[in-house]
Amino acid sequence: MIVSLYTTKNPNPQSVEVETFTDIQKLVGGYIQVATQSAQSTVLCNEDGIPMGLPRNAHFTGLVGDVVVAPKGWQDLPYGD
Repeated sequence: MIVSLYTTKNPNPQSVEVETFTDIQKLVGGYIQVATQSAQSTVLCNEDGIPMGLPRNAHFTGLVGDVVVAPKGWQDLPYGD
């Protein structure tokens, strides 16, 4: 599955292939929190981003740390190592 990664260090989103739920956790740097969702995609961020002091994400007002936008069906990814 291809997701879009919006980092706090890169002004441009990156397309990243993920195969597991754990891959998404690695991209956001911890436990996943659903920030918002639509019928087609879900915005995911680090659940503990604020207590960890992660920097604000310029692409998503009110969110901190790296953010992943995943297409419908991301919840069905298997867990990885």
